[in-house]
Amino acid sequence: MTAMHDFIRERLCFYSPVLKGQRSSWDILHAAARHGVAGVELMNFADELRTPDRKIAAELGAYARQNGLRLPCFSCAVDFSTDTKQKLDYIKGYADICADLEIPYLHHTLVLPLHRSKLVAAPEALLPIAVECALEIQAYAAGRGVKTLVEEQGLVVNGIAAYNAFRAQTEGKIGLLFDAGNILFVDERPEDFCKAIGREVRHVHLKDYKLTSTPLPPKSYETAGGQYLTECEPGEGTIDHATLSQALKAAGYRGDLALEFAPAPDDETLAMRLRRIAAVYA
Repeated sequence: MTAMHDFIRERLCFYSPVLKGQRSSWDILHAAARHGVAGVELMNFADELRTPDRKIAAELGAYARQNGLRLPCFSCAVDFSTDTKQKLDYIKGYADICADLEIPYLHHTLVLPLHRSKLVAAPEALLPIAVECALEIQAYAAGRGVKTLVEEQGLVVNGIAAYNAFRAQTEGKIGLLFDAGNILFVDERPEDFCKAIGREVRHVHLKDYKLTSTPLPPKSYETAGGQYLTECEPGEGTIDHATLSQALKAAGYRGDLALEFAPAPDDETLAMRLRRIAAVYA
């Protein structure tokens, strides 16, 4: 039990999308302090951080420090396929916040459209935009002492081949945020992706989906191969977390695990699920 408690306190973090629009960054910080996790990954989904407000960010950072919470990463969601220059400036504002709060990693999405119906071009045609944007943000953030990360999300840099193409064109300057659930959108397995590219992982999102041949209520997402994904709690979906845990360890990853819950559970349920995740990944 002591080892499990230490793992929760040292390596498990909450990631703001546990809110799914239901809670503020303050709520997540309060919950993290109550449950004794290592920290919180903030992001621009929360109303108070939809713009890079350095004053509000400083207040959130001060609260985190007062409660012994680390801020390992800041995540930004933005679609670079339109209004690119404006959105680059927007993300650079979050690099400033990371520097202010001594957050080591800035994670941002690359050409956000997740589904083929929303793409303005074929995924491979958008790769040059992803590369150009990622390198510009990386250069700016590096000047502020912040490292940048991208994850295998959507269709443009998702999957082993697509991510390797992106990595080759950015010359390894940008780190990998490995998201256990996102790889399912291109019909690959998270443990296979981790085995292939695991040495590049700098941060991890733990989430899960139920994979089915037909959509499930209340909302499902179609994969590249025509299957369907429905959000669920980590450990209740298609991902084999025991196998994934071993793949991460084999890759030498010993960093933070940021948890995504859907929907946000109550306190008693959350405490139980923290123990369950710790039992698998510790």
